[in-house]
Amino acid sequence: MGYSARLVVLPLLVAGLARGIIQSLGTRWGLVRHYWVIAKLVLSAVATVVFVLQLDVIAYLEVWARQSDLGGVAIQSLQWRPVIHSSLGLVVMLVPVALSLYKPAGLTPHGWRSLETVPEAHA
Repeated sequence: MGYSARLVVLPLLVAGLARGIIQSLGTRWGLVRHYWVIAKLVLSAVATVVFVLQLDVIAYLEVWARQSDLGGVAIQSLQWRPVIHSSLGLVVMLVPVALSLYKPAGLTPHGWRSLETVPEAHA
């Protein structure tokens, strides 16, 4: 559990965040031209930070699963945290998918300036 979180899930989250930034720089949507792109970036970054903050809980639960004598009140408060965070993380990560599909209107001030300087590039 802990190894897969650190060696598989965390690198995939970081790679997805980096891929989103790099890909946005190469498209007409840009990194800071549209509010929905910024929202996707912020949500992905927040999800990554929350996951990193949960790695200690995951490691503790991994140790507890291996050694049955570690139970007690502490484990009762921790056992639902990964389930709750995973469920909320799934919901949070579905929002960027929806934003990518629907691409709601709304240019940032930078987006408006780029339209004024090169109007034919965004037609």
